This record gives sequence, structure tokens and C-alpha cells, in this order.
Amino acid sequence: MASGDIPTQHPADGPRKPQPTLPPTPPAPSAPATGTTQIGPYHLTEILGEGGMGTFYRAEQTSPIKRTVALKLIKLGYGSREVIARFEAERQALARLDHPNIAKVLDAGTTENGQPFFVMEYVPGQPMTDFCDEHKLTIRQRLDLFTQVCDAIAHAHGKALIHRDIKPSNVLAYMADGKATVKVIDFGIAKALGNDEQLSVTLATAQGIAIGTPYYMSPEQAAGTLDIDTRTDVYSLGVLLYELLTGRKPFTEEDFASAAYSEILRIIREVEPPKPSVAAMQLGQTMPGLAEDRGTRLGTLTKALRNELEWIPLKAMRKDRTSRYASPLLLAEDVRNYLEGKPLAAGPESRFYRLSKFTRRNRAAVITAAVMALLLTSGVAFYIQSIRTEQRKTAIALADASQQKSEAEKQRDDARRATARAQTIKDLITTSLVSSDPNKAGKQSMLVTEAMAQAVARLDAGELKDQPEDKAELQDVIAGIQYGNANSTEGLRLISLSLETRQRLFKGDHPAVASSLNNVAVCLDNLGRRGEALPKYEAAQEMRQRLFKGDHTSVANSLNNVAFCLVGLGRSGEALPKYEAALEMRQRLFKGDHPAVAQSLNNVATCLNRLGRSGEALPKYEAALEMYQRLFKGDHPDVALSLNNVAFCLNSLGRSGEALPKLEATLSMYQRLFKRDHPEVALSLNSVAACLDNLGRSAEALPKYEAASEMYQRLFKGDHPDVARSLNNVAFCLDHLGRSAEALPKYEAALEMRRKVLPTGHRDTMDSVGNLALCQKGLHHAAEAEPLYRESLAFSEKTLGATAAGTCRVAFYLGEVLDELNRHEEAEGIRKKYRLGDPATRPATQATTRPATRP
Repeated sequence: MASGDIPTQHPADGPRKPQPTLPPTPPAPSAPATGTTQIGPYHLTEILGEGGMGTFYRAEQTSPIKRTVALKLIKLGYGSREVIARFEAERQALARLDHPNIAKVLDAGTTENGQPFFVMEYVPGQPMTDFCDEHKLTIRQRLDLFTQVCDAIAHAHGKALIHRDIKPSNVLAYMADGKATVKVIDFGIAKALGNDEQLSVTLATAQGIAIGTPYYMSPEQAAGTLDIDTRTDVYSLGVLLYELLTGRKPFTEEDFASAAYSEILRIIREVEPPKPSVAAMQLGQTMPGLAEDRGTRLGTLTKALRNELEWIPLKAMRKDRTSRYASPLLLAEDVRNYLEGKPLAAGPESRFYRLSKFTRRNRAAVITAAVMALLLTSGVAFYIQSIRTEQRKTAIALADASQQKSEAEKQRDDARRATARAQTIKDLITTSLVSSDPNKAGKQSMLVTEAMAQAVARLDAGELKDQPEDKAELQDVIAGIQYGNANSTEGLRLISLSLETRQRLFKGDHPAVASSLNNVAVCLDNLGRRGEALPKYEAAQEMRQRLFKGDHTSVANSLNNVAFCLVGLGRSGEALPKYEAALEMRQRLFKGDHPAVAQSLNNVATCLNRLGRSGEALPKYEAALEMYQRLFKGDHPDVALSLNNVAFCLNSLGRSGEALPKLEATLSMYQRLFKRDHPEVALSLNSVAACLDNLGRSAEALPKYEAASEMYQRLFKGDHPDVARSLNNVAFCLDHLGRSAEALPKYEAALEMRRKVLPTGHRDTMDSVGNLALCQKGLHHAAEAEPLYRESLAFSEKTLGATAAGTCRVAFYLGEVLDELNRHEEAEGIRKKYRLGDPATRPATQATTRPATRP
């Protein structure tokens, strides 16, 4: 794509989040509906938020690279075919998008029990309104930031997608390179433009049912209509702008507090909200704080809101959508008009208003003209010559102004041509997706693949033949849509076509060609053809190096992509110098502390760990930690996580004594950050307990395990995988302390709970079976231990094989239990079958062979 690389399941262009590594033992604190905290290579660590049908988790990806991601999983109880289909459409919708202000999709799939999930880049931001207030952004800064949101939503509209749930929590803001920026997340109820059968069927809500967040919902959404278009997002953007300016929503909690849901929908459809200037005044005593949060004085803010500034959100929020801005681009353009002192599309059409705007922008020329008129009408002959002199000066000034205006007009013409080009592309896609018969008011739907095939056929037939750049852009857009619809095979064909077109258009090296090369590699990678992907990644990297002649962010990103691909091919030794080169380049590009540098430090450390070079990895992890500490100044989740990474590396080096204070510091920081029960606090309690246990300090570990277990039980009422795991951990520690009788009921409770909430044959359940069996055996309850050992042996033989050491250890214990029951012939049969007469197969001690789940 001309605008950048397509979304991919691996590090693509753009700054990457740090790739933290969690200790291998602690369980995650959150509870996905699958009953596990591990989904493929993703370890869930905390809940970030919940939507109508999905829950967002922060997660740690463990392979093929290690990084922090955001994972969305469908909620427990939302298992209908329609909801799962809608969730699948959500995943496909996100994969279409490739914009710097939209969070990228990295991966997608289903859990063991068929629940869909998708993985996005983790955005370390906060809701846009909170960010603006916390950083006391001025009105101008807020408007500049708001235009980024408009541009992102316009990009989605260009890919035939509507967000339908724009609100502050779905627009995350953060500082990048010293500048405020935003990322739009969660296209959870996105709706395809037109009648794309594959998407609109699954995304369309039942007639009469409103979907969205009431405070930000458009009147047409509140009406439950299926006829939703891009102006729905314009309305929500208007609400967001209203809140950025006034510090409150158009309709407040008080407005909706005592109203039935039907009444709330009526209010949205029919009641006009107060003007922003009035809404701000209604805040009363908080008005001075409102102005302070916007870096201005109360009088200045009030004056701005009373005039043109409030026209923009009011136009965006008009009940009749035909009276709104037609697109986010036009909304953003009017915001820029305001910032540049130009007439607003939202303003009155009066001649006086237009004249006043001209006067304000051309004050000097207008004053000169006014003085000339005054002098001419005075009839004072003495000033005639002076007037003529001034006329000549004015003529020169006007000529200069005319030249400047000509340049400005040229820039506007260029912008109009770019907009027209985008519209051409959008129109062709839209007409390919939907054919309408206005006489019959009917629509004919088709699959995305059919629609895109039709668009390609039109291009092949000569459409846009005189607009080769537009044609190349359109080919790339179509390829991205196919890729986003999980059709990587067709996506590869189309992206290859786009590459060929661009190679014909741009002879030699060109950024668009490099981007297409990278995109071809992405599709090959996702088709499992990583060996073919590597040369494409390398070609994109080499071209970017030739183009940019030195350090450049896109070169560093390409180095990162090549390294990732090499790691996936099992060639970590070759990947390391690429990761190191990316790190060195980022260190030169971003002087001093920068999140991208910290991320690269973590990438290098992770690769070193894969190569068994933990001693070299440790200083990299420590450097990343120190950088985070300088960047965030005090308690911060990324600092806590980085402390955890250093502790993990120390543990892998056998330096648990040094790891312990790091884990304790992590726990203390999380306790200060969250101040009450929280999954991160419970997880850290478990990690500290595990480290104490490893150091032989089980008596100190037990209260930590118990505190974690109690917190999990408060957090997750009833049966839950994390509650079961924490019960198992307490039991393990009690058993370790020789208090097996106390451990037994906890082991039993953990096993019973896991059988309820986890799929049959789940590894955690089988670990509990083994733990309980060993505890029963230690208490000389041989009859109770026997069926447990047989179940454990069958599972181990199935998953590991009959000759695996783990299988033989379970068989050994089963033999001992049978001997204790005086069933010596059966015991001997077990020993012969698993060749346990060989001393090498006998477990040396109970402690080293215990099949226990560690905390």
C-alpha cells in the first residue's frame, strides 16, 4: 500500500512495543472463557476493558517472538452463531486497516473450545479526553489531535468500514517522540459499507435493536435502523469533539440516570443537546478548572466557545444526517479552517461573515484600503500625491498577496486532487461491492471476493488506464481487503499484482515498491511460506537502505522484520545481528530515552535468551528497565513489568536470591498502582511466593500463596481457573512443608474446579490429578491414589509416549501403589511394560519427580 505496510502477525513497519518476558511459572490473573490463561503463544496477564461481546486482555506473546500485545476474546455466554459470526467480521475488519493512528492486528484464531480471538498491538495510552486534561493540552493542541482521529476514521471509511462506537476509551492517546498522538482501537461493531454479503450479514443488527454506546450513539443508531453510513461516525466524532472542548458529554449521566432505555434512545433521536458554550457554563464552579485544563483563561475559553468553535461539533451532531459533514475528512478540514482563520463550512453563509473572515486574515490590506477611501472622500487635495504613492505600494502588496494566494490555491488544488484520487478509489470499490437499482430501491449483494474480482476485472478492462498511480493504489487497497478477509492466497495474488504495477510505474528504487515487497512477504509468511517470505523482506530492507542512505525508521523496522523471520526459521544466530543493527539505528535516531529503543533492547535480550546467552541478555533487560524508569518517573505498569523481566532473567541464571527483591519491588509497585484487589497484584504475590519457595523458604512463601488465593477468590466469584490454580499452589506449599493432611482438601478442591471449568483432558486438570495422586500416596491412601495414577498414566502415554521419562515416572508410582495394595503381579506387569527394572528409569527422589503445577 502507498500508505504503508499491511497488518501482519509479526513486527511490521512502525515502532514496536517492548517484548517483555514473564517468568515461566506464575499464572495469569484474568479469566478467559476458555478456562485457561494461555491461548496459543499468548499468556493473559490483565483485563484492559470489556465491550458488549468481547473482553480485552493485556497478554504476553511467548513465541515466535516475545512482546506485549492486546488480545480480544469473546465473552463467556456469548456463544450464539450470530455473535461469533459478528466477532469474526470484527477480526476481518481490523485486518483491513493500515494507518498510523489505528491499532494493527497481529494475529487471530480460535481457542481450544472454538472461541474466536484476535491480537492487536498493545497501545500504552489512555482515553483521549483524560490524556488531554492530564497534559493540559490547549484548544489548538486538542484540535490538532482530533484531526488525527478524523484522518484515521476516514482511512477506515476508505476501506469500506464504519467504526460505530467512537468514544474516548476507543481513542487512546499517548506521547511518541515528544508529540501527542492517538490510536483508534476496537472496531468491535464495525459495519461494512454497502451490502458486502460476507460482512454486512454478520455485522447488521436486528431491525429495531440499537448497537453502540448511548452517550456517543447517533440518532440513526438509536432508531435501530440498518441504514447506517459514514455519517454515523461523523456524529460520534462530533460528540468526542464536544467533550474535548467542554469537559462534558452532550447528554450527561444525570440526563440518562432515571430514564428507561427506550427514553434514552428517544432523547438521542429527538432532543437537542445544549450548545457547547452553554454546557460549559453549566459546569458552574468547575469552569475555572476546565479552562486551566485547556491551558487558557476562563474568559478566553468562554469567548471561543460562544463563537465559531461551537459551530463545528454542532454541525457534526445534527439529527438529520444530511445536514452533517459528509465525511470525517470534511470535518477535519473545517477544524483546520478554524485553526487557519478561514471561513467555516459550519458557519453562516452571510456575506458579512465571509467579509469579516477576509478582514481578519488580511487586516493590513483592509486598513490601507479603508484609509484610502476615507482620504478620497475627504476631497483634501494635499493628500492626492500621498494617496497615489500608497496606491502604488498597495498595488505591489496586492500583487505579492495575489502570488501568495496563487501558491495557496495551488496547495489547495493539490489537496483537492489527492481527495479526488481517494474518492475515485473508494467509488470504484464501493460500486464493485454494491450494485443498486434506484427504481426498485433494491440492492444486490455479493461476496467480497466476487466484488474484488469484479473491481480487478474492471481495471484489467482499462478503467483508470490513464491514472496509473490511482490504479496501483487501488490494486493495493483491494489486496489489503482480501488479506483482511483471511484470504491470504488471493491477497498474495493481488499484492503481487500491485508490486508488478508499482515496479512498472517507478523504475528502480521507490518507497511504494519497498512497501509492496514487504506486503508480499507478509502474505507469504501468513501462508506458512516463511522461506519464500525472507528474500522479500530482505529486498524491502535493502531497497530502503539505498533509498534513505543511512539511518531511517523504515530501515530499522525492516531490519526488525527480517530478524523476526529468521527467528521463525530457527536461525536466531543470524537474527541477532539484525536485531542489534535495528537497536543501534534506533539509538542514533532517537537520542536519549525512547520507547522504541527500549523495545529493541528487549528484542535483543529475547534473542540472546533463545541462544542460551542469558548472561548477555541480562544487561539489555536491565538497560530497558532503567530507560523505562527514566521515561515514566515513578510507578508505572511498564516499569513494573520490566522489573519482572529482569527477575525472570536472574532466575534463569540461577540467581533467585537477586530476583527476589525485584519481584518484591514489582509487587509493591502494583499495590501502589491499583490500591485494591487486582489481578496484577495477585500475580505478583504468586511470583514472590514461588521465588521464596525456590529459595527453600516455604514457610515465608505460604502466606503469600494464601493471600494470592484469597484475592483471586474475591476477584473471581465461584469456579474459575485462577482460583483453582491458586488453591493448587497453596496445597503444594503445604505439602512441601510436610503438612499433607492440610494440603489434601485443597488439592481436591482444585481438581474438582478444574474438571468443571476446563475442557476434558486439559493439561492443568491432569497436573491436578497427578498432584492429588502423589498427596494421597504420601498419606498412604493407596486405594484413592490408584485410579488417579491410572488416569495420569493414560494421559502421559498419549501425550508424551510410552517411553518418555515422565510416563515412566508415573508408572513407577502406580507400581508402588499396587504393591501397597498387595497386588504385586499387577505391579510387576507395569514395571515390565514400562521397563522400570532399569535403575536409570527409577526416580531418584520424590521431590525431583513430583508432577506438580508450579505457581
